[in-house]
Amino acid sequence: ENTKIWYILKEDHLKKNSIKILKNNKSKVGEILVKGKSLCGGYLNKNDWEPKIKNGWYQTGDIGYIEKGFLIYKGRSSNLINFNGRLIHPEYYEEKLDKKFNSKFCMFAKRDKIKDNIICLAVLKNGPKDKDIINFINSQFSNIFISKIFKINKFSYTRTNKLNRKK
Repeated sequence: ENTKIWYILKEDHLKKNSIKILKNNKSKVGEILVKGKSLCGGYLNKNDWEPKIKNGWYQTGDIGYIEKGFLIYKGRSSNLINFNGRLIHPEYYEEKLDKKFNSKFCMFAKRDKIKDNIICLAVLKNGPKDKDIINFINSQFSNIFISKIFKINKFSYTRTNKLNRKK
């Protein structure tokens, strides 16, 4: 699977802030942690961010890695899908589908009685046909299987304008 760079931030632009990656295994990818004096300055309620600080480092909930002085953002840890023992970054597949069909997609997991997690897609009702979506996925990606496609009227977003995968 190719790595897509969605957001790049040069480390020296951070001025008096620091970034590190908290890794759980030998992979270079992990949770992005940040530390600095300007951190959380825009929050009015300390209770919103204070619990996310451990040993002085703010746990962003974002996944990425540092390469040649650049922070490579991969997605949100809460968006990861455990599929057949592999962690899937839905943003990667959504971007490929968005480009191919010029339509918005949302990939998410659902619990299944037979299987542990199944991968589902949401797409607008006026979007591409299910058959075309499945044919594209099968021709491009051997590591995922879409079990269900939901046709929806509109996507839901969080208060911070992120795609709401839970609705």
